[in-house]
Amino acid sequence: PSEEGTRYRTQGEYEKIQTDLTLKEYSRNNEKDLLYFDWYDSAELVKDYVYQLNDTKEIICFEENIISGETGQSIKYCVVDTKTKMDMLESFYTRCKEKNTVENIEVYWNYSMKEANAYFEYDHYNYYLTVDAPESSETILELIGTLF
Repeated sequence: PSEEGTRYRTQGEYEKIQTDLTLKEYSRNNEKDLLYFDWYDSAELVKDYVYQLNDTKEIICFEENIISGETGQSIKYCVVDTKTKMDMLESFYTRCKEKNTVENIEVYWNYSMKEANAYFEYDHYNYYLTVDAPESSETILELIGTLF
């Protein structure tokens, strides 16, 4: 979808920087109403990154990697505003051909034994989710359902 005012960013234009903020904290600190997995209290691992433009230092993407302490489920989760497209996320558009509705949101997804991927748009942000070794084809949709 090429909307007016969309910026396409390639890897030469930004850098990935590890941050101590969780997505929940980043969302609150920046007064953004972002969706996040509230697994922080029981997580085995949480690693967060911001993608920052080299020229303006603007943060264009927040990436959170979490391993659930309860299920051992490993996820990678990226949040980007709808005006920004990033080269590293383009493959989601070609891979995710299935379509389901979760909480009135259209979710595009795909599933294999190795990983499941999904993306959706909500409240001016695009969300990209990868789940390693999902238990079933429904796993990724069930996880997205917990965000709302």
